[in-house]
Amino acid sequence: MKAQTIKKDDVRAYLEAVVAEELKRIESERWDESPAVSPAEWRMRWMTDRAEACALRLLAQRGHAADLMPEDMDVLREQGFRPAEMSLVLELLFALKERFWGAEPPVLSPSPEDVFGERTITEAGYRHLRSAAFEGRARALEQSDRRDIIHPGADPSTSAAQDTNTTQPAMSERPASPPRSDPDIVSIADRMSQKSRALRVKDKSFDKKAFERDKRQRDRVISRRRPSPRLPTCGKKM
Repeated sequence: MKAQTIKKDDVRAYLEAVVAEELKRIESERWDESPAVSPAEWRMRWMTDRAEACALRLLAQRGHAADLMPEDMDVLREQGFRPAEMSLVLELLFALKERFWGAEPPVLSPSPEDVFGERTITEAGYRHLRSAAFEGRARALEQSDRRDIIHPGADPSTSAAQDTNTTQPAMSERPASPPRSDPDIVSIADRMSQKSRALRVKDKSFDKKAFERDKRQRDRVISRRRPSPRLPTCGKKM
């Protein structure tokens, strides 16, 4: 009997398997990890994990076309990345691209056949599985955030919720701040509105439609200077 090609359910099952395997790998590595000797070293380990998760998410989303665009840098800056740490994201991104799009791409781990059985994996199927591998590894790193794990043996799914009254939520769970407008532009728009109101008081033949038109113009001026909502390009905010 001819083997079936992979389906969406197979890719979802593979993603879950990758997350589970990566969580075990991370726990094992950290169990044998020597303690950081300084706050700077601890932060470097933490930011390296975050940089790798970001690079992996970019690859999962964009494939070989992934790059660190100015918009991505804006998001990383908001998340606390320094210039050197953004450079690390870029280095990891290129290293992973060379590895997975090189002459001899590595065998995916875990093996797809071990997850969903014998399937015919087309070029498109491999592409989807590779993206799932990147996404799964990124999720595992985010679930193993060093700030939330009390000790290497702690369960990543519960450590962050040990004390909801005193523990600050991870960045990925914090609500985004509302967009702020440029104060100079808002000031100009307010003066436009005040001028319209003054004209309305002085001129009995004031055109109400013109007043409403000026109001809409004011709103448009403000909205143009207000940053449009952005979905984090590295997935969830880390």
